[in-house]
Amino acid sequence: MAFLLYGPATRVAPTGFFPTSTSTSTSSSHPSKPINPFFRTTRSLKFSPLKLKVAAPPTQPLTSDQSEKREGEVVGVEDERTSSSSKFSWRDHWYPVSLIEDLDPNRPTPFQLLGRDIVLWKDKSTAEWVAFDDKCPHRLAPLSEGRIDENGYLQCSYHGWSFDKCGSCKRIPHASSEGPEARAVGSPRACATSFPTMVSQGLLFVWPDENGRERASATKPPMLPDDFDNPEFSTVTIQRDLFYGYDTLMENVSDPSHIDFAHHKVTGRRDRAKPLTFKLESSGPWGFAGANDGNPRISAEFVAPCYYMNKHSMVVKSHWCCSTKTSRIFRNILVSVICDVSNS
Repeated sequence: MAFLLYGPATRVAPTGFFPTSTSTSTSSSHPSKPINPFFRTTRSLKFSPLKLKVAAPPTQPLTSDQSEKREGEVVGVEDERTSSSSKFSWRDHWYPVSLIEDLDPNRPTPFQLLGRDIVLWKDKSTAEWVAFDDKCPHRLAPLSEGRIDENGYLQCSYHGWSFDKCGSCKRIPHASSEGPEARAVGSPRACATSFPTMVSQGLLFVWPDENGRERASATKPPMLPDDFDNPEFSTVTIQRDLFYGYDTLMENVSDPSHIDFAHHKVTGRRDRAKPLTFKLESSGPWGFAGANDGNPRISAEFVAPCYYMNKHSMVVKSHWCCSTKTSRIFRNILVSVICDVSNS
């Protein structure tokens, strides 16, 4: 499971300065890592993934009847929140598969999403990231074991068939230039299966339904808050493979009571542990949102299937070492988890 975590650091406010609100609207730009003017020093960390294929709860393939039922289901988060009786369809959503900066544009990358093997590669002619079913239509060899050929196509390593970004076969090296073999290149049976893709905020998203392009184009991927583009914050971006299930991860990040102990002196302190009474503000097939009252104030939002955000806001007092003057510190820590649902 690719575990994508973003976390802005603490901001120190001058005396008398208190933000009146914190924004949770969305932004389309990739979170930057600027110098924090309220810090004397800042640090940004980057971790590369171990591999992009790990274990998670098995997902049963949809039957033809289930596929037909999906036509009547809602798509976007905004639409889903308007109806409490809406059904959730796992395949009708965008899933993040990697940070763009961690993908190699010169070679194909294997991935597994909802129990299905796919291959990620970059089309050189359009600079677009592409996702295919990870099997050549010829002999079902893994396309992820192939290469990007001299024409910028994805070439199978078994018999050298090459495919463009749409999945169309562009070359069969052993086919005759005349007759049925020449026509085989243009046959629909010679096409690779492609999936809709999108790049948003530095992440590559895949829509795991090859027949869902219209629905994909009408649906926005989960977005990080505007806070991550705020130059007054420093960010840490981590991509990790976690060798346990998607459900275990989402349960963990949905549990704020573990922070004071499991993350002692990082984002919490053991001596600050206390009852946390959360009020559920909204819920439905799209997910849920809620918050507690007090200092720190912890708000949480889960947008199904793969986005979870915890925001910790706390006001404390601090004494500067060279002055008896007391300043107020506004600590605002966001942890946004965007994960995929894999199966090996």
